[in-house]
Amino acid sequence: MNEIKPIIVPLTLFAFVLTAVIIALLLLYRYFDKRIKIKAIQNIIKHNQDFKPDQIQAIISEKNNKSDMRKGSIGVGLSIAFAFFALIMGSSGYAKAQASLFGMAMFPLMLGLTYLYFHFFESKNK
Repeated sequence: MNEIKPIIVPLTLFAFVLTAVIIALLLLYRYFDKRIKIKAIQNIIKHNQDFKPDQIQAIISEKNNKSDMRKGSIGVGLSIAFAFFALIMGSSGYAKAQASLFGMAMFPLMLGLTYLYFHFFESKNK
C-alpha cells in the first residue's frame, strides 16, 4: 500500500483537472451551438425571407433523435470500462476495490439502459 500513496495524489489531481476541462469544453460547445442558431434566426429575419414558425422551431429545438442512443451507448460503455477495471483490481488482490468498482459500474449502466429504453420507446411511438 505504501508504494501506491505517491501515485494517488497526482492521479487524483489529474482526474479533477481532466473533469474540469471536459465540463468547460461541453459548456463552450453548447454556447457556440446556441450562438450559431441565434445568428441563423437573425439572418432569416434580417433578410425578410418568408419563413414559417415551424422552421424557426426546428432550428431552435435541441432534441436530437439520436441523442438518447448516444447517451445510452456512452453509459453502457463507461460501465463496461469500470467492470474491466474492477476485474483488474480484483486480480491484483484488492477485493474491496473490486466490489466498489462493480458498484460504481452499476450507476452508468442503469443510466445508459434508461436512455436506450427511451430511445426505442420514442421510436415505437412515432
